[in-house]
Amino acid sequence: MNTTTKSARHHASSPASTALGAFLRAMRSRTKPGSVGISSVGRRRVPGLRREEVAQLAGVGVVWYTWLEQGRDVNVSSDVLERLNGALALSTAEREHLFALAHNRPPPNAGFDGGVISPSSAALLGRMTDAAYISNRRWDVLAWNDAAARLFSDLASAQGGRPNMIRFLFTSPILRALHVDWETDARVTLEKFRMDFWRHSNEGAFTDLVNELLGASPEFRRWWASPLVHPIGDGVKTYRSKDGKTVEYSYSALALSENLSQRLVVFMPRKQALPNNGVSYAMQPNGDGWT
Repeated sequence: MNTTTKSARHHASSPASTALGAFLRAMRSRTKPGSVGISSVGRRRVPGLRREEVAQLAGVGVVWYTWLEQGRDVNVSSDVLERLNGALALSTAEREHLFALAHNRPPPNAGFDGGVISPSSAALLGRMTDAAYISNRRWDVLAWNDAAARLFSDLASAQGGRPNMIRFLFTSPILRALHVDWETDARVTLEKFRMDFWRHSNEGAFTDLVNELLGASPEFRRWWASPLVHPIGDGVKTYRSKDGKTVEYSYSALALSENLSQRLVVFMPRKQALPNNGVSYAMQPNGDGWT
């Protein structure tokens, strides 16, 4: 009894710990036993799972898990959080929230593939008039609209599976000819891809792609050893149209909230991507925001 009282004094609740406990209780109450492989026989006194069932599924002690639900300040490793994530069958957003409450930071990468595109993301892609596609963190293109097929003709002709923008950039004569300054664009793109690679360097699909390109592209082979990286986000590229004219495109890579492994990449002719184009601002952008 004295030990429990002493432990309670040394594990006072912080606001984040209290919120974490409330979140775990809510997730436990809504999780149906059958959904996580537990047979439900007879009448259960609590909705959802019992504390001891969550503890067993996650491989932790019942007392320790009880402390966690009570909001005590106890240290929780990323491995335990992942096991709780599995035990409670959390969604991607719920997993992210779990890590934010426990560690005050996003969770480790859950994977790169991207999986199934949600109906809302597919509908958004189909409604866009500018060239756009959805890719995963390996830069495989999962879906694209008609405008993207016209701008990047390689998309429709990809053989042997998903189109991949890094492979196209370094091996496709068509895509190379599209870029007015291919070398600059390719270097910057590779610096962006390098960030994704080192987040997933233990994934065989990533190393397979890099090894393939090391053998297929002299430029990739020369530049891959560089340590430089570039933020993934907005930028400008100049492309050469079929009639020989040059067109500047502003592009943006936007994370999709339904699936953080997916990005929506949009290319807009630069003259259409300027401020005051039917948009209202709480604060007016300065000139630097549009250069």
